[in-house]
Amino acid sequence: MFIVQCCVCGKVRCNTNWIYLSKKELESSKISHTYCPECARAEMKKINFFRHGNNKFKITSQSKEK
Repeated sequence: MFIVQCCVCGKVRCNTNWIYLSKKELESSKISHTYCPECARAEMKKINFFRHGNNKFKITSQSKEK
């Protein structure tokens, strides 16, 4: 059986809740990583920010032929 742990904050899914466990409680467990709902929302905000071109790192063509 795997324990599901958030790859950002380290919380562990326990039924429908997300809680912190000590390292000792985790050390002998098989762990699968995902995002908890809170971290998933934060990451989706970042993804949407870059997806919609609302950033200053937008790639533009520097050379234009005349």
